[in-house]
Amino acid sequence: AGEQVSGQFAIDYAAATLAATSTADADKVVTTRVDKTLSNNAIDVFVVVPAGEYTEGFSVRFIDNKGHYMDIATKTITLTKGDIKSMPVVEFAPTGTLVGVEIASAEDLVAFAKAFNSGEYDNVSPLVVTLKNDIVFDDATNAAWTSIGSVEYEAEGAVNRRFDGSFYGQGFAIKNWHSTNKPLFATTNGGIIKDLVIDSSSSMTFSLNIIAESHYGVIIGDAFSTVIENCTNKAPVSLDNCVANGLATRLDVGGIVGRTDSDSQIIGCTNDGTIESKSTCNFGLTAEEAVPKATVYIGGICGYCRCSIIDCSNTGDITSNYNAYEKATAGIVARIINADNTVQNCTNS
Repeated sequence: AGEQVSGQFAIDYAAATLAATSTADADKVVTTRVDKTLSNNAIDVFVVVPAGEYTEGFSVRFIDNKGHYMDIATKTITLTKGDIKSMPVVEFAPTGTLVGVEIASAEDLVAFAKAFNSGEYDNVSPLVVTLKNDIVFDDATNAAWTSIGSVEYEAEGAVNRRFDGSFYGQGFAIKNWHSTNKPLFATTNGGIIKDLVIDSSSSMTFSLNIIAESHYGVIIGDAFSTVIENCTNKAPVSLDNCVANGLATRLDVGGIVGRTDSDSQIIGCTNDGTIESKSTCNFGLTAEEAVPKATVYIGGICGYCRCSIIDCSNTGDITSNYNAYEKATAGIVARIINADNTVQNCTNS
């Protein structure tokens, strides 16, 4: 019935009671992670909530690690301080549906990005996001767009929220999306991004004078332990601005992903969008301390890769006018690091 059961409360020390002070939806929920394998023996799960009378009872949702869930509910219940109430033993019988977020419009996608970045989904695991149709941006939603997930070096003391769920595009396209320095996902950690198309009516601009390190991909900027499968970018990418003061020490750009770690995989992805630097830039050409040496990696699929790239293709023209201490430009991947990572069955035309 919407009562506050978590978060911040006011304390009446004389009466030894709590008074609700929040109306946030996140504070109307208590989440407990169990991390146990079900068996024939019952598993006790303890959930702590404030004492009081709950006239509508509780709605309880059990979720397995595949995202299937079962809902049960209690009747009216009164809880006193320090008392443990036992709910009946139930057998887990999932309904076959998934806990998740359905995205049907650009407004939905913008709202989800802001909600995720604010922490509303911190206790949702697994998080499943599904597109229900093509997503068409307009001037208002383009202006309001922010990448899903925050970047760890975005600001001192910033909370680092990497997207760790599953995002299923179901073959639908994101259209008329025009973004500067804001990929679809700023950073991911785990999960899968699958069956997504960025339409040619969209465009991306990446500027270099933002931070010391820049990892830019149209779909993901910086991917950790993530599977990116069957995704296509058709949007043109412009690399703009030049850093003259030597602050930019790292630039990784990809039509799909900017940078990945060794546990990531890019499978069956295609880049058809052009990647073009709009200005000639010379920066970080030496290892002198006053002007830090810079690296620039630009690839059709991925810029800097500690990953495996399988069954991917690039047809987009790639033009780089950047001069740096170390640089590489390529149709598939500009630099791949680990010997156990592979580029397999890929084409560049």
